Amino acid sequence: MLLHELWFSNPQRYSYINILGTQVYRKCAQLDASTFEPHIEHALQILRNASTVAARHDRVLSSEAEVDRFCEMLLIPSFPDLNSEPAVSLANSYRKPDTAIGSIQTFIEYKFLDNEGRRQDILDQMQADIRNYSRNGYKNLIFVVTQTQDYFREESLRVDLQEPSGFSRVEVITMRLPPRA
Repeated sequence: MLLHELWFSNPQRYSYINILGTQVYRKCAQLDASTFEPHIEHALQILRNASTVAARHDRVLSSEAEVDRFCEMLLIPSFPDLNSEPAVSLANSYRKPDTAIGSIQTFIEYKFLDNEGRRQDILDQMQADIRNYSRNGYKNLIFVVTQTQDYFREESLRVDLQEPSGFSRVEVITMRLPPRA
């Protein structure tokens, strides 16, 4: 049975996501299921494929919250310790990153850009997130920037975000979606 047949014939679509997550992991890590150990590369691969999965299933993602929920749905089978909007204590306040995955010590922030006027605002938010979250003990930060046009390129964002931080790794993934109707 092909995966798309499983998707449409099975009302429990989470089983499809589990199968997809397992296949992506095995392909990326070249390990069998008995030696599964969560790794940031696995999360990055799932997030890089999210727009393709959405397009294949005619899933319309038209806001940051929808992208957040969809990506978390893809990540949960591989990272059951995923936490949506955890409270993170800072010196005199707290913040809520969009997603935290404790097993790989990674925060994920989703940004949605649908017009050129918000470009600098999104970049400023990303730089503030790096400064604020780097003091929390997590090692990695992933930004998923969803855009309706090519306002940002991953390479240019990496250059723009090159500032000293407490993270071992800061990754940027851009997802290109069709414009909203």
